[in-house]
Amino acid sequence: MANVSRETRNNKYNVIIIGAGICGSEAAALISRYNLSVLIINISMDNPGYIKYGNMISDKSGKTLDKINRIEKFFLKNIRKTTILQKKGEEQYQGIYVIDRKRFSLNYKYYLESQNNIDTRQGLVQEIKIEKDSNYSVILNDGEIFKSEFIIISCGTFLNGMTIFGDTKIKAGRHGEISSINLVENLKKYDLRFERKTALIPACIDGKNININEKIINKEYISGAKGFCDKHVINTFIRENLSENNMNIKYEINLNRVFSERKTTGNGIQYFTLYPESTETNEYNIENFICTETEPLQEEYINKMYCLEEVILARPSYIIKHDGIKSNELTDTFESKRFKNIFFPGEINGARDYLKIVHQGILSGVEIVNKFYKKKLLNIK
Repeated sequence: MANVSRETRNNKYNVIIIGAGICGSEAAALISRYNLSVLIINISMDNPGYIKYGNMISDKSGKTLDKINRIEKFFLKNIRKTTILQKKGEEQYQGIYVIDRKRFSLNYKYYLESQNNIDTRQGLVQEIKIEKDSNYSVILNDGEIFKSEFIIISCGTFLNGMTIFGDTKIKAGRHGEISSINLVENLKKYDLRFERKTALIPACIDGKNININEKIINKEYISGAKGFCDKHVINTFIRENLSENNMNIKYEINLNRVFSERKTTGNGIQYFTLYPESTETNEYNIENFICTETEPLQEEYINKMYCLEEVILARPSYIIKHDGIKSNELTDTFESKRFKNIFFPGEINGARDYLKIVHQGILSGVEIVNKFYKKKLLNIK
C-alpha cells in the first residue's frame, strides 16, 4: 500500500489534486511515478475514474491513445482489462471499446490506493488560500488543512453543478452526487473567471425486456478482454417526428462518440445505439438519446423504439449545468495565467470527450513534473 502518510508529512504534499475522475486520476498516476507526493481529494472515493457520458471509449486513429500510453500506461491497460465488446479489426492503439465502467472505476480505486507517493482523502474542499511563493492551502469542510506547491483542480461538472430533467432541478454534479458550491465562490474572489457550461448525459434502460433479434444486433462488435460475452451492441430506430407530444429532444452529435454514419435518414427515421453496461447487469446506455423531458415522457418515447416497446427507464437522460473556468484563463497546459502552479484540466474547462479529458490531465501532470525538477523530463503534445 502507499507509504505516504498525512500524519508523518504534516499534511504537506508536492501536489494536491481536487477531483478523482479520469483526468485527476491519470495526472496522479503520472506525477507519483516521479517521486512527487500526491494527495487526491474527492467528494466520494468510492468511484474514482468513473465516466458518465456512457461507457464507450474510442480512438479511431489511435493517435491520442498512443500519445497517452507512451507517458502513462494504466489508462489503456484499464480499458483493455474492462472491455466488454470491441469493434473488429482494430490495430494496436486504434479501437472502439465498450467497457464495464464500474469495474473500470474499481480498478482505478485499487491502483491509486496501492501506489507509493499517493494518498487519497474523501472530503469537500471549501477554500483554497493562495499564500506567498505560490504555496497553497486547501481547506476541507471539516476544517482539515493541506498544503502544496502545485494544485490540479479537475472536479469536472461538480462546481455549482445542477442536474436538470423535466421540471426537476437537483444541486448535483452528477445524478445522485452532491455538488461543490463554496469552492467556486472562493475561486471567484481571486478574480478567476468562470462561466456556465453544459454537459449532456444519455439515458440508461433496464434491458431485460429488450426484444433482441438478428435485425438489431450490430455484428461489427466482438467480445472483449473478458472472453465470451452474451451481450450485444444494438442499433434500433423510431420513425415518429421528434416534436410529437411536445417533447424537447436534443441530440449530441459528437463524432468522437457517435459512430453511425447517419443518425437520421432522408425518410425521417432516427437511429439509436445501445451499449451494454456490463456482462453482469441488464442495463444498456442509449448512447445518442439526450432528452430534457420528465422521466415518464422519456420512457414513453423510448418505448416507441423498435424492440424497446416494453423496457423500463433505469436512469433518465439529463443535463448538468455547472461553473467552468473560461478557456482564455488558461495556458496550453491548462495552467492558470493569473496564478502559477494551479491547473484546470478536463471537464472543468468544457472538455467532454474521454480521451481529450485524459490527455489534458496528462499534459498538466507533465508540466508539473518538468516545473518541479526545473528541466524537461517529459514531453507530450
